[in-house]
Amino acid sequence: MRANQFTKQPQQLDEVAMNPNSLRQLASRIPGAMAGIEFEMYVPNASGGDDSGDMEEDTSRDTRTRSIDDICEFFEDGDYNGRQDIRKLRDQLQQAYSEYAYEYVSEQWSQYQTDEVRKYMLDNDIDHDDIVAEATDEIKEANPELPEDSSDFGELVSNRAEEIIDEKVEEECNDQGSSYENAREEFENDTSWPDEDDWLRHEGYTYMSEIPSNFEVQWPYYTSSGTGENDIETVAGQFEEAIGRNVNYSSSYHGGERDEESYVVEPDGSLTDTRENSDAGLEFISPPLPLNQMIEDLAKVKAWADETGCYTNKSTGLHINVSVPGITEESLDYVKLAILLGDKYVLEQFGRASNTYCQSSLELVKRNAATMPDNALRILTTMRQGLNGIASKAIHTGSTAKFVSINNKEGYIEFRSPGGDWLGANFDKIESTLLRTVVAVDAAIDPQKYRKEYLTKLYKILNVKSEADPMSYFARYAAGELPKAALKSFIKQLQSGRTKKAEQQAELDTLHSELAPESVKRWKIMLGDQYVTAANARTQAEADELARRWLANRGPEFRQEHAGKALTAELIQ
Repeated sequence: MRANQFTKQPQQLDEVAMNPNSLRQLASRIPGAMAGIEFEMYVPNASGGDDSGDMEEDTSRDTRTRSIDDICEFFEDGDYNGRQDIRKLRDQLQQAYSEYAYEYVSEQWSQYQTDEVRKYMLDNDIDHDDIVAEATDEIKEANPELPEDSSDFGELVSNRAEEIIDEKVEEECNDQGSSYENAREEFENDTSWPDEDDWLRHEGYTYMSEIPSNFEVQWPYYTSSGTGENDIETVAGQFEEAIGRNVNYSSSYHGGERDEESYVVEPDGSLTDTRENSDAGLEFISPPLPLNQMIEDLAKVKAWADETGCYTNKSTGLHINVSVPGITEESLDYVKLAILLGDKYVLEQFGRASNTYCQSSLELVKRNAATMPDNALRILTTMRQGLNGIASKAIHTGSTAKFVSINNKEGYIEFRSPGGDWLGANFDKIESTLLRTVVAVDAAIDPQKYRKEYLTKLYKILNVKSEADPMSYFARYAAGELPKAALKSFIKQLQSGRTKKAEQQAELDTLHSELAPESVKRWKIMLGDQYVTAANARTQAEADELARRWLANRGPEFRQEHAGKALTAELIQ
C-alpha cells in the first residue's frame, strides 16, 4: 500500500474513540478482558485510622531495589510524588547509571583494546599474505645465506610477520584512527553492559528507603487517620453492603489485604483538601473484574457515594487497570499503543522523538551499508525496538487531560488518569476511557488488528513524504507490513547510493591528479579527535578546503550532530 493511500484514508480509530456505542461493541468482542479501578474520594464524618490524625512514614513497606523502573514504580504514587517528580527521578537515576556503565565499559576497553584492534584489523584491514610476503623479503635480505625452505627461515618469517602486525596495531592504537574507532564500536556493541541491579548494589542503593536520601523524591507510604465518628471498619462495611462484594480494610496506607475477589478500603493521608475536619480521604481498590461487571460496579459506587455525601475534587485520583489474554512485556507494542490511544501529548512527543531517531538511525545504516552490510541490516532490524522505547518514554512522561502515565505491570497495564472531580463532571467519561484502553491494549498485542489504521497514523507521525522516502521502509516494518527480505533489498539500494557517494568522495580526494606527483602530500582529516578520511593536497590551504567539502557532503543532520567539533587537516609524515 502506498504512502499517499494511507494518508488519504479516514481516521477510523478516532471515530471509534469518539463513539461509546462502537467502543462497547469492540470491547465485547475481546474475551477474557479484565479491568480494575483504584479511586480516591472524601468520606464525610469518617476516621482514616486509629491514631490521632498525624502522618508517619510506614517503613514496613520498604523493599529491595531491582531496577530504575522498579524504583520509579515504587515512588510513583501520584500523591506525594507527582509525574514531574518521577520524571526527574528517572532522569537522575538514568544519568547516574549511564555514567557508571560507560565508565565500566571504558575500563574494559582499556584492558582489551589492543587485542580488539588487532582482531578488527586482521578481519578488515590487514592482508595476512601481504604481511608474510613483506616479512619474507626482510628475512631474505637480512639472512641471504639461510635456505628459504628451512625451518629456521620459516620461524623467522613467522616471528617477523607477527612483529609487523603488532607494529601496525600499535600505530593504529596510538593514532586512534578509523579502525580503532570501529573496533571500539563493535566492542561496545558486543560487551555485556552492567545490569541496573549491579549498579544499585555497587552504589549502595539496596533498599527503597535509601533512595530519598540520595535523590529528590519523597517516601510514598504513610500511616494516617481522620477524626470523624465512623471508623474505617464501619465505612468498609457500608461500602460492602452497597457494592455486593467482600471488602477488606486497613488503617494503614497500602496496608489492606489484596486478593482476587475483594475490594480494599484504606486511608490516604495525602488527601487533605477536605470540606470538614471530620471528613477523611480514603482510597478504594477494586479486584480485577470482567468489563461488564466493572461497569456495573461503577454505577453502584456512584450511587453509594451520592447517598453518603462523598465528594471528589482536583486532589483525588483515579487509576484504571486493564488486562487482556496474551499480554506480556514482549507482546506489547508500545508504538501501536501510543498511536491507538490517540492522546495528543503522547503523539506529539512520540512523533518528534521518533522522527529524529529514525532519521539518525537511517543515516547510520547508510554509513554502514557499503562497508558492513550485515551491520547495517542489524541496525535497521533493531530500530523497531528503539522506537518502542521512545513510545514507552512518551507514554510514561505524558501530561494530558486523558492520560497521565501508563505503567506496564506484571500481567496488566495501569493507566493513571488525572481523576480530579471524577464523581462530578468527569464521571460519564470513565466508562468510555475504560473501554478505549481495553480496545487499544488488545490491539497493541495483536499485529493483525487495525493494521491499516495504525500504519496510516504512523506514516503521518513520521512525516513520510512518499513511498520512496526511506522513512516509509521503517514505518512499514514497524507496523509489520515489511518482511525481512524487503529490508535486505532496501540495504542493497542504500549500498548502491553509498557507492555513488563514495565515488563522489573519491573525486574530491583525487583533485591532485593534474598536479605533479612530487608536489602532492597526504593529509588526514580529523573531526574533533576522530579520524574520518584522508586527502591528497599540495598545501595546508588545499587540504583545509578538501576537509570543508567533505563535511559539506555529509548532509545537514550529520553536521548538526557534530556541531562544535573542530575540522582539521593534518599532514601525515
